Formats: sequence, structure tokens, C-alpha cells
Amino acid sequence: MKMKDKKKFCHPQLYNCNNDIRRRWYVFYYAPLHNGYSSTRIKIYGGINWIKTVGERKKYAEKIIKELLFVRDPFRIEIFAT
Repeated sequence: MKMKDKKKFCHPQLYNCNNDIRRRWYVFYYAPLHNGYSSTRIKIYGGINWIKTVGERKKYAEKIIKELLFVRDPFRIEIFAT
């Protein structure tokens, strides 16, 4: 597989601790490093842990995932400051 054929990053996923709202939830994805052979996991909390119900947290996580799919550079994420 050539370098240009590789994906920029994998599809973001929600880590929800088996729907336990007492623990920290986050959205994560793997972004390739400069050498193209290894990748790093990037976690985005994005204020998701301030939300009190499981359903609302899942909705907010889906919003984060949708926005991440349109980011061009996976290392320069400046969204969801709140």
C-alpha cells in the first residue's frame, strides 16, 4: 500500500465506559505519525462529562464525531472548547 493510499485517520469512536456516567467519557481516534508506520491515539473530551444523562452524552458524542470527520489535519483540533 502506497503512502498516499493510506487513510488520514481512522473513524472516531466513543469510549463510554459501558454507559457509566460516573466515569470519564471521550471520543478517540488514531492519527498516523509522520513516518506512516505507527499512529497515536488522540482523545477528545469536549465537555462531554458535564452532561448528566446517557442519552444526551451519546447525542453530544455523535456531534463531536460528525465534526471530526470534516477536519483536514487530525493533530490540529480546536473544536469543542465548551
